[in-house]
Amino acid sequence: MQLSILAAASSALLALAPAGALAQCAGTGKGTCTLGISGKLVGTGDISWGDATVYNNKCEILGKKVQINENQAIESKLPWTVVVNELHWNGDYNKIGFCYSKFCFNGYFHCVLGDDKVTNACKHTFPC
Repeated sequence: MQLSILAAASSALLALAPAGALAQCAGTGKGTCTLGISGKLVGTGDISWGDATVYNNKCEILGKKVQINENQAIESKLPWTVVVNELHWNGDYNKIGFCYSKFCFNGYFHCVLGDDKVTNACKHTFPC
């Protein structure tokens, strides 16, 4: 019985997420947002970072920055900007740093390599 309730809740959360957001966002609790960053693997172990997207707890897009780079702000519907202050282009590229208001994180994002074995989708939650 508990397993079927859990499966139904998971399906409901997936239905809420817009297409393409699933790898970079998962539904969270109230007061929590997600920063999703995507990139493409190039060469031997390097990554070319692409878009950075801020999602609310229902995986609705609040803001987006095309071609994110270090020390860039992501404007969004939130009261403060999200600033990405650390990106790596080779080696430890899943280690990303960012700040929102007084919250800062510098560490490993949850990243998933796509079926194409080239697209790397990363995400981390933060209080918002």
